[in-house]
Amino acid sequence: MSVSRSIFLIGFSGSGKSTVGRALAARLNVPFTDTDELIEQAADQPISSLLRADDQERFRALERQVIVEVAADAGGAGVVSLGGGAFESTENRAVIRDAGRVVYLRCAVRELYRRLKDVSDRPLLQVTPRSGESLRAAKLRRIRD
Repeated sequence: MSVSRSIFLIGFSGSGKSTVGRALAARLNVPFTDTDELIEQAADQPISSLLRADDQERFRALERQVIVEVAADAGGAGVVSLGGGAFESTENRAVIRDAGRVVYLRCAVRELYRRLKDVSDRPLLQVTPRSGESLRAAKLRRIRD
């Protein structure tokens, strides 16, 4: 099987973009790119550190830069895993759609919770339970939201 354009995988954190992306790239015999890894290289620090430092603006700027670079390199074919929030940006969506196909990996809320409940480097799930709410319920609420 051959592909002529890149395939961009989007979905919630923990939906399997990196895992599926690596397997799909291997099966199609094309390169695999994880934009989160490229952002960490550009920032010289983990994404969780960037976001913990309340540097959301810097993170989104780096993310945009990486997406533009990856899309420009997508003249060939490859599989690209995008960060969980990358596709929320109108600008990013336009760049990505021009460079290839977009595939959304959907995963049930409870499965996402199961995969992420013990992971500490996902800032999205650093939640404080509301009054009378368990941490589990708070995380499930955040995933649903």
